[in-house]
Amino acid sequence: MKNGLPSQRPLWRPASVLALNLLLAAPLASTAAPRSVASQITLDRKITLRAEAQTIEAVLDRLEQQLDVRFVYSPTLIGADRRVTVQAANKPLMQVLDELLAPRHIQYEVRKNRIILSQAKKVTAANVPVSGRVTDSKGEGVPGVTVLVRGTTIGATTDATGAFNLSAPEGSTLVFSSVGYTAQEVPLTGTTTGLTIKLVESAKDLGEIVVVGYGTQERQTVTGAVASVSGREIAAQPVADPAQALQGRAAGVTVVSNSGAPGGQGGTSIRVRGVTSAGNNSPLYVVDGFPLPSAVDGNGNATGTELNSINPNDIETIDVLKDASATAIYGVRAANGVVLITTKHGKAGTSSITFDGYIGVQNVWKKPTMLNSQQFATLNNEARNNYNAQFPNSTPVPLNPLFNTPEKIAALSTTNWLDEIFRPARIQNYSVSATGGSEKARYAISAGYFQQNGTIIGSDFQRFTVRSNGEVNLSKILKIGNNLALTHQEERPLASENDEISGPIQLALQAPPFRPAYNPDGSYYEFVSADFFGEANPVTGALRPRQ
Repeated sequence: MKNGLPSQRPLWRPASVLALNLLLAAPLASTAAPRSVASQITLDRKITLRAEAQTIEAVLDRLEQQLDVRFVYSPTLIGADRRVTVQAANKPLMQVLDELLAPRHIQYEVRKNRIILSQAKKVTAANVPVSGRVTDSKGEGVPGVTVLVRGTTIGATTDATGAFNLSAPEGSTLVFSSVGYTAQEVPLTGTTTGLTIKLVESAKDLGEIVVVGYGTQERQTVTGAVASVSGREIAAQPVADPAQALQGRAAGVTVVSNSGAPGGQGGTSIRVRGVTSAGNNSPLYVVDGFPLPSAVDGNGNATGTELNSINPNDIETIDVLKDASATAIYGVRAANGVVLITTKHGKAGTSSITFDGYIGVQNVWKKPTMLNSQQFATLNNEARNNYNAQFPNSTPVPLNPLFNTPEKIAALSTTNWLDEIFRPARIQNYSVSATGGSEKARYAISAGYFQQNGTIIGSDFQRFTVRSNGEVNLSKILKIGNNLALTHQEERPLASENDEISGPIQLALQAPPFRPAYNPDGSYYEFVSADFFGEANPVTGALRPRQ
């Protein structure tokens, strides 16, 4: 029968170990206690120490020797290799440690004869209530002003009367901002009530002029959706078609080049409200108040070349009317949006002559790697041998006699057809203009020349433009003027528009590399049945005149 009483051995053994530890520790405690009292550190103790550009670790070592103490720290925490300069003459130890450690936000704690260094704890500032009112220059409340604690997400918005109320950390800075006003910053020193902030209007934002179809308005009075691009931004880009300058600069407006043809011959598609129907989704273009007819091809499809004949240097601004209010001015033609173009006019009291020009070279960024003749012949032979092995009962397909032996393969010359059709393409533009006038008469005259070669041979574009804008004030209520523009364009696009069957790039990717582009007499080589390629020479395909 088992005894239900617990065993006494587990209780006796820990007790014996505890008694033994106490007996051994008693002599040590009696000898250490007097030493601890004698070596207790006094932070008010005066010390003298001079150190020039020494590491902080070396300075602490000198303090240990002078005071008979020990510093406990992590070298990484204190930046042990950081050099410091200490000039202490009969200063308290507390003051020396503060000057040495405070810049690195290190605190210290005295424990008997040891000084323990650790990272100082960050003190979180208490939140204090802040309230007030934001007004404009006339003293009227400004609603919708953003009140934000700088560097945080703490904030509030003023109500209809301009009042606001929030809690912010003491010692922080409030930032007041609103569209059309200059932002202001106000530091907080404690609880603040009845704070009054007077915002100053931003003349740059409010004074900007926007064309809205039936005239011009200051931006602060515009209620419709309008995107504007200045002439400075347009002229800074080397583009042939002004529509391309809108790309990435007008919010909500999609701009896509229809092709890479030089001079924007392929047109540029602009979509203000996306694709809304199966028909023409192009916006209405208006130049100096005159709507332009839609540009369509023989099948009635939009080409997007309405602006191709305008010199980008002649443009003052481009404004895009994006909302439905544009239809109230231009009717159903504005259902897809309106692109308003204002050309440059003379300004009273200001006369200037401006010349702008650039010239450059365009290259294809990266071309695919083509097979040379030896690689082409090897793969061609392997394909025919594999076919014969797969169908042994059918009539064998013979190898091409042009490269049916290793000797013939080695003797083949190579033509890289992509190199034959691509070229460095020159692009150049020159424009000169004269503007000026007085309060009664103003003028603006300009002339321009733009030329661009295509990166594929056989394509180029050039344009000559002349524009004259003038106006005369005959009286306070009568003004006459003229907007005259002359454009001469010479376009030479690719004959096949680079289609997927007979375009020069497709032909160059398919043509066998073992035949030359030109015959010895300089004429173009034409493929024959022995070449097993029934298409045209890619070079002649690119240079063939368009029908």
